[in-house]
Amino acid sequence: PDVVAACQRIASINPHVEAEMVDISLFPELKKEKKIMSVPAMLIDGEQMIFGSKTMTEIIEALA
Repeated sequence: PDVVAACQRIASINPHVEAEMVDISLFPELKKEKKIMSVPAMLIDGEQMIFGSKTMTEIIEALA
């Protein structure tokens, strides 16, 4: 998906950003623990959860 590619690109450019992709169908306990309701889902700083498709600009704004 575009969100995955955008997150990977941001992480490859900025050393302060890490991107980790997980298939939640393989890790249902993570889905439950993080209360993931839909995908894509982005967890920022271990707290803020953002759901749905986002543009590169929207992702960067969420990280700011």
